[in-house]
Amino acid sequence: MAGLVVLIMGTVSAPAAISTPAAEITDGTTWPTAEQYTVGWKFTLNEPITVTHLGVFDADGGGLAQNHLVRLYNATSDTILATATIPQATPGELTGGYNSHFVAVTPIDLTTGVQYIIAKQNGWDNFRYDVPLPFPPEINWIEGPGRAGALPANVSGFTIHRTIPYAYFGPNLKFIPEPATLALLALGACLPLCRRRSRQR
Repeated sequence: MAGLVVLIMGTVSAPAAISTPAAEITDGTTWPTAEQYTVGWKFTLNEPITVTHLGVFDADGGGLAQNHLVRLYNATSDTILATATIPQATPGELTGGYNSHFVAVTPIDLTTGVQYIIAKQNGWDNFRYDVPLPFPPEINWIEGPGRAGALPANVSGFTIHRTIPYAYFGPNLKFIPEPATLALLALGACLPLCRRRSRQR
């Protein structure tokens, strides 16, 4: 068995990192808007991740009506980690029952024990509420912060704090797990194959 473990660790590499959408909405209610609002969600992590894309939901499936500004905050230290503009013409990607539109950002490492906020500045595009929590096991949703007006320069600018079922879902992100998690996934995928080869000897 020890030889088998050595064989696995010596020959298996982690799979190529593929970015995964953080939120995949399959239900909820569309909130029609013709005013400028900022909506988002606050979260913590069960495992470290690397954020690779920021994006927005297409809540009604008609494409984006305008460009969108999306911002990622470290809510614990009250700092801005990234800001991105999602152009109106950005292609959509199916995330659950609705498209999200993403742009790549310089990779950002997020860790456990810290609160984060992702928010988008909303204008003519709708957003969703009354949504079943659509997150993978790495992410713990806390609340839906928001405000009337543009994205704030710091987290104290969020004056609305929504809870389920009235939390807002407008922004999204894509991430890859920490390298150790990827290696464990590769190890788990290889074990049955290595055992079969061992029995054939």
